Amino acid sequence: MSPESAQMPPNWRELGFDGDPVPGDPQVLQGIVDDFTYLRDTAWSVSQGLDAFVASASGGFAGATADALREVVSGRLKTFIFNIARAFSLAGEAVAEYKLALVQAQQVAADALRQAAGLAVGDAKLAGLKR
Repeated sequence: MSPESAQMPPNWRELGFDGDPVPGDPQVLQGIVDDFTYLRDTAWSVSQGLDAFVASASGGFAGATADALREVVSGRLKTFIFNIARAFSLAGEAVAEYKLALVQAQQVAADALRQAAGLAVGDAKLAGLKR
């Protein structure tokens, strides 16, 4: 980054903070949401594949062993995969909600910093903006 394009970091001390009062990168959080969504969708695809496997009775895969495998796949394995999909779904929703709250809080902090710009140290408006 060239010196001309580099921006000075905001002076949060004007508002009584030693640094950014709301740190965090919404883009990083969106990447996590996207990853969780991909993993959720992958788990759902596996679940559908397991359903197809259990439903197939042809292809020469018959007998007691085949029935036992189908029972395990349709029971414990299917439940396990469902729980994985649900966990990634819930985690993605939680991170998305956190991202939204972070963006809103960062906007509030940035607005307060803009309002504080140029105010004198003893200004009542500045005192009202401080934490």
